[in-house]
Amino acid sequence: EMQGAIDLSAIRFCKTGGLSLTDEVTLHTVDVGGSRLVCLQGHLHECFFASDSKKPVAILPESCRPKEVMHFVT
Repeated sequence: EMQGAIDLSAIRFCKTGGLSLTDEVTLHTVDVGGSRLVCLQGHLHECFFASDSKKPVAILPESCRPKEVMHFVT
């Protein structure tokens, strides 16, 4: 079983157009060793989102969602 890590901290701008999600946010993917790496790039327009809103800002395509619930910090 192969294990490793890919450091994406040096990526500043994706070269392809990507998939438009919402406002000026695009989704970029790359498949490496049976895993899919996902990068969101861009910015949202100023607007108010209620903290308890059930409506998501954007919905990722099924192929780009994690297999299980993941907690992360932006």
